[in-house]
Amino acid sequence: MIILCSANEKAIERWTDCLKDIDDLSVCSDAHQFLETTSRHRDAIVLLHLSFPQMSDTTVIRSFIQNSPDMRVIACADVPNDEQGLELLKIGIYGYCNTWIAAPQLERVIEQVKAGEIWVGRTLILRLINDLSAASQAGSKPMASDWLEGLTKREHEVAHLVGQGASNKVIANQLDITERTAKAHLSAIFKKTGCKDRIQLALQINQTNPVSYSKLGS
Repeated sequence: MIILCSANEKAIERWTDCLKDIDDLSVCSDAHQFLETTSRHRDAIVLLHLSFPQMSDTTVIRSFIQNSPDMRVIACADVPNDEQGLELLKIGIYGYCNTWIAAPQLERVIEQVKAGEIWVGRTLILRLINDLSAASQAGSKPMASDWLEGLTKREHEVAHLVGQGASNKVIANQLDITERTAKAHLSAIFKKTGCKDRIQLALQINQTNPVSYSKLGS
């Protein structure tokens, strides 16, 4: 189930048109509909317009996410900015994008979030990695590099690029492989390292001693 939440008719029209091939859609145009629909579909993906009545405040969104742990929220802003996106990511949203995102991109966002991954712009990923990595490293020693020893040389290359905030498309271009192959390598890396998503992987890469890491997979 994908729940579209906006009081803006043009936004709803655009989203429904972009996702016209998806059968399981539900539209909420007010807070009452939103609460009723989300209470019946606790594991839905929610496309939430950040101007949505009574759900535009970060504190309210945090409370909703805490009370609906199986629900995956994609926040949509008319004018996205990294500060807002960073704040929302830290409270548990799965995606942050422009309200008027192009159809192919919106489909990609939904697909990625369905797979349990997080979707945000590359600059925001870098901001999040830098902020969380700095916080986690404060007063602590770099992580040991042995958690990477089970990876192949190619997987090390992919992991290193993820640590730089690279998307699957960028990884594919830099390593001269297909996006599907890049995604397969990433899945293997998650399985071998125990990382649940690319942000957790990037954080661990950035906490690992750079000198030790550079020698791995050589």
